[in-house]
Amino acid sequence: MRSRPTSVAPPWASSPLVGIVGTFQALEAIKLVARVGETLAGRLLLFDALASRWHEVRLARDAHCRVCAKPHAEAA
Repeated sequence: MRSRPTSVAPPWASSPLVGIVGTFQALEAIKLVARVGETLAGRLLLFDALASRWHEVRLARDAHCRVCAKPHAEAA
């Protein structure tokens, strides 16, 4: 007997969700390249598609991390 794959969303919901998240990623890239607006540097944006809500989580730098310990010039 073959088991069905589990999913967090029904198949009809995944396409719009990919479009919403992809659009936001593109917008962030444009803001970084154009150096305009406030970027999501130091923050994680979560989208709850079932509730149609965005949640923001602030991320702290790790003092022992070679990548994120120092602020990048692009984020200034």
